Amino acid sequence: MDTRRWNDASDPELEQLAGGDLDMLELSRRLRAARPEPRIDPEFQRRLRAQLMTAAETQLRPRGLGRLLRPRSSLFAYGAAGLGGAMIAAAALAYYAPHSDHVTVVQGVAKINEQHSVNPGNVITISFNHEMDRSSVERGLKIQPAIAYYPPTWHGTELVITPKHSLQPNSPYVVTIPRSAARDLKGDVATRDVVITFGTSPVVPAPTGRPLGPVALAAHEAGAVADGSLLGFSGDGSLLATAGLVAAPASAGGSPATPAPAPALVRYGGDGPVRLGDAVTAVALSPAGHSLATLTPSGDGQHGVVAVSDTDGTHRSVLSSVADAGSPLGWVGDATAVLFVSGGQLTSVDLEHHVGTVGVRLDPSQQVRLAPWGRYLFVGPPAAT
Repeated sequence: MDTRRWNDASDPELEQLAGGDLDMLELSRRLRAARPEPRIDPEFQRRLRAQLMTAAETQLRPRGLGRLLRPRSSLFAYGAAGLGGAMIAAAALAYYAPHSDHVTVVQGVAKINEQHSVNPGNVITISFNHEMDRSSVERGLKIQPAIAYYPPTWHGTELVITPKHSLQPNSPYVVTIPRSAARDLKGDVATRDVVITFGTSPVVPAPTGRPLGPVALAAHEAGAVADGSLLGFSGDGSLLATAGLVAAPASAGGSPATPAPAPALVRYGGDGPVRLGDAVTAVALSPAGHSLATLTPSGDGQHGVVAVSDTDGTHRSVLSSVADAGSPLGWVGDATAVLFVSGGQLTSVDLEHHVGTVGVRLDPSQQVRLAPWGRYLFVGPPAAT
């Protein structure tokens, strides 16, 4: 900064304010000299010249009327004023107008926003209009009053927050994601903080009096499965089959010969059977009910591939390819890692592919079962020799 612009010349205003105090006058000059220089657009001169040329061409173009060509002082005065105003406006627009080809708006909404009777046992779902930077959103997530929740899960552009315990009944809650954290994969951020407010409903009183007796359950056929298929339940209550059989869609030619359905990982729900992927030999649902761990046989018949995905089969990620072919699967703690058996060694691998051993060695002939949350291991006796 060039301090001489203030120090080389006297400043009557500062001298009057300092009241003859030389030290105060010097301090005032230094403070004024420390003010930052105004930022000027480097393209300002070029755009201003273009605007001036355009305005001159428009304003000074011949009109074809003799009376307009006669020199009149008032005409030149008003014309000069109008031209000057146009040039000033053009210069201001060229300097201050943002130079952006498009505007991208990131938004997050929730169906429970501003609702006052939300079920305390519900999950919290926030829907975004873009594919988001998931780690950024999760780092910025804040819930007041604070609650304990499982690691957030994603279904496409939907963020699902599952509390570890039911929310307090008849209580207000605020979910906030700062605008700097609400960032999509392109780096665009929200124009304001994502704020979801809601209130929980009061607890429904437990019924009193004489019990109504047993309830008859109606059975509905879900679909066919292959021999040896394992069954389980997904987070929404639908049925999972490791080797379900789903009929192939009819061919366009209308051929009467329909190929036999091949075994696959299938979900049977209210919307009918849905194929999630190839057949697997083991499946484990995460404690929050939003992720699946699966074991798929490899080509050598001795190993299996451990992978995790969303419950609809999307966002599949392979964690390990050295699991034993008949290994069971289980989740550790709050769905942070998957347990399996590799070479007779109980092994864990987390979602960032960090592998560890638990310290339990097993005989290949022993039957092993893991509890869904990985807290217990059931080991059968080795086969008799």
